[in-house]
Amino acid sequence: MKNIEDILVEVGYSDVPDISAIKATMGQSFPSWIEHINFREALDFYGLTSHGKFMSLFLPYLDFYNKSPNLQRVAYVLNQYLFDFSKYNWECKFNRNVEDMFAAVVLLSGYKKHIVNMQRLNFDAIQIEKHKHRIYECCTIGFDTYGLSYMQDSQLKWGTLFINTHIYEIGRLQFEVNRYEYKIENFDMKDEFCVDVHIPRGGHLDNSLVEESLLSAQKTLPRIYKELPVKPKFFLFSWLLSKEVNNLLPENSNIKLFSKRFKIIKTCSGSSLNHFLFNQYDWDIKNFPEETSLQKVIKQKLLSGEKFYDAIGELKQL
Repeated sequence: MKNIEDILVEVGYSDVPDISAIKATMGQSFPSWIEHINFREALDFYGLTSHGKFMSLFLPYLDFYNKSPNLQRVAYVLNQYLFDFSKYNWECKFNRNVEDMFAAVVLLSGYKKHIVNMQRLNFDAIQIEKHKHRIYECCTIGFDTYGLSYMQDSQLKWGTLFINTHIYEIGRLQFEVNRYEYKIENFDMKDEFCVDVHIPRGGHLDNSLVEESLLSAQKTLPRIYKELPVKPKFFLFSWLLSKEVNNLLPENSNIKLFSKRFKIIKTCSGSSLNHFLFNQYDWDIKNFPEETSLQKVIKQKLLSGEKFYDAIGELKQL
């Protein structure tokens, strides 16, 4: 039988991290793991059977996967590596640039761990439904937003945070509990654990809703995640903190009011505007939509050669 590292390379993975501990368990654990992963059950659990495009691509690929012992072994390795409740800030060195549905197979293979983790943290029915919906989004956003015909590897990595229950959603915002890892000059962080703020797509970034989410999170998260300090630090890494974007906005805009809640501690080297403002998978600026006034003005500035940069900010005292 081929070495699992060689198989990983054959199916398109590069920069494979140390998986020696997982390899040591394969002979004993892999056969029973395969038997107990019920993808039909996972599809029902996340409501994916209602998405015609996803199902039309996933089911044929699942048949292909079920006939490939090599792909099954790779799925086991990624399942064991990615879905670990106790692992924070993992740097996913599994990078694969193949356009197929394997990322969906791996993500859905974690559904039982997802259930166990939600039970461990005593998620209520509302939070459970939010989590299930976010996994649904991970599997389908490529089709619905970017017009792709496969599931992106990036969505597997994002979905991993939900499987591991390191994200909790309160009102308008999402909060990711992790270990502080930013290396920022002249900025010292004493607490080991912190909270990263995320903004789900859709809906207005209403100032009152943001305030409500942040105030509730400060009280709620330390009760659920015991590793957090009583008053955790909150950070945001986003295009919403871009100085270049905010210079274009009126003082009373929701984005500007939101950005003022954070103290900028680092300007990044790139921008995620293509993904989050223009809903485009690449940087073909000519094809960026102009459906809003902000899209129109930023597109013109990008076409003229102006640069935009994301930033990292620390939430100020509420």
